Amino acid sequence: MKKMVFAALAVMLIAGGSAVADDHLSYNFVQVDYLDADLDGGPDGDGVGLFGSGEIGDKFHLFGGYRTLEFDGGLASADLDILQAGFGYHRAIGEKASFFGRVSYVDVELDAGLGSADDDGFGLAAGIRGMVHEKIELQGQIERIDLGDGDDTQFEVQALYNFTPKFSAGLTYRTGDDFDWIGIGGRFYWGKN
Repeated sequence: MKKMVFAALAVMLIAGGSAVADDHLSYNFVQVDYLDADLDGGPDGDGVGLFGSGEIGDKFHLFGGYRTLEFDGGLASADLDILQAGFGYHRAIGEKASFFGRVSYVDVELDAGLGSADDDGFGLAAGIRGMVHEKIELQGQIERIDLGDGDDTQFEVQALYNFTPKFSAGLTYRTGDDFDWIGIGGRFYWGKN
C-alpha cells in the first residue's frame, strides 16, 4: 500500500499542476511543526519539530532537524529527542519537480523515568517534491535509519499550501516500524521572490 501511495505521488508531481520552474522549489527554509505521535503498543505523545535546510550551490544542501516528543502513558511516560544533520543533493525532474537524496548523522535520546538510552547512527533518504498546483507542493520520501543494533525504514508524505513565496503551511505524515506521527506547521523560505 505504501509503495502505491509513493508511486501515485511521483506521477502527480511529474505530470500534474501548472508550469512552475524548479527555482520555486527552494531548499533554503526553516520549518516548525507541532507533532502528534503514536507508538505501536505504547502511549501517545506530542511535541515540536524544527527542520532547516540551506543550499550550497545549485545542486547541494545542508540540513538539520530536531524533534522532541513527550509520551505520557501513566507509568510508561518517556521523553524522546531526535537530532539529525546531514548533506543532500537535489536535481530537477521536469519543470515542476525535483528529486533529492540525503545522508545524515542521527542521534536519539530516550528518557523513560526509570532509565535512559542514547544511540546514534546514520540515515539515508530519497524523495521527490514538486508543485501539483501553483500554490500546492507535495513531497514523498523514504528513509532508512541505522542506529547501533537496530534499524528502521520510514515513509513520509507532506502537503504544503504556499500562502506567499516566503511562507507555506501544511501537514506531514511519517510512519516507521514502531510509530506514526502527524505534524502541522509552517515553513519560512529565504532567497525566494
